[in-house]
Amino acid sequence: MASILSKAGVNPGMSFKCCDCGDTITGRQVLDGDYLYIVAANRENPEASVFRCECCQDEWEERRHE
Repeated sequence: MASILSKAGVNPGMSFKCCDCGDTITGRQVLDGDYLYIVAANRENPEASVFRCECCQDEWEERRHE
């Protein structure tokens, strides 16, 4: 299972793009409680990591268990 992005270090002006559906999740949404999954972490530039939104993560997990 992918790790969930922590609120630590996230600011409202950040934006994260889902690698599956292309939706953009803002830092404000993460701070307000939306989940964003880290698919591949970029330690030098965390915003450049690969992310998946909660909806796509749920679908990915369902497909994996079929």
